[in-house]
Amino acid sequence: MPQKNVVTWNCMISGYIKNGMIREARELFDSMPVKDVVSWTAILSGYAKNGRLEEARVLFDLVEKKNVECWNSIISGYVNCGMIQQSRALFDAMPVRNDISWAMMIEGYFRYGGLDEAERLFNEACNRSVLICNAMLEGYGEAGYTDRAFDLFMIGPGQII
Repeated sequence: MPQKNVVTWNCMISGYIKNGMIREARELFDSMPVKDVVSWTAILSGYAKNGRLEEARVLFDLVEKKNVECWNSIISGYVNCGMIQQSRALFDAMPVRNDISWAMMIEGYFRYGGLDEAERLFNEACNRSVLICNAMLEGYGEAGYTDRAFDLFMIGPGQII
């Protein structure tokens, strides 16, 4: 390719990651002349999705301008590995959260036995979007709390549970 820009580099890195080729993605990342937050997020997400959290965390700490996707990528890695306390510490440190951030943490608490904490987090959420409500409904359903799921479904997202 005669001319490459950050977008083409990021596409290649993402392609390697999607195919499980983390080493190749990292080599390409390391050789990039200019990296943006998308580049950083792609590579750390690759490490996180593959359970290589120590390496993902090192990269995360190196990112100067972290966006919400960058934060969500590292938190997702910890949640998926069952490290809910580490996930929560990062979630609490986030300067800006989106619906994905909230839903991911709620799902993590349901998965790892924190019904009370999932409910507490849901009640703290300023925006009870469909995504956040669905995380609660799914969590209740999978945990066998169908009565709570029904109550939430009936009262709607604006109510405290």
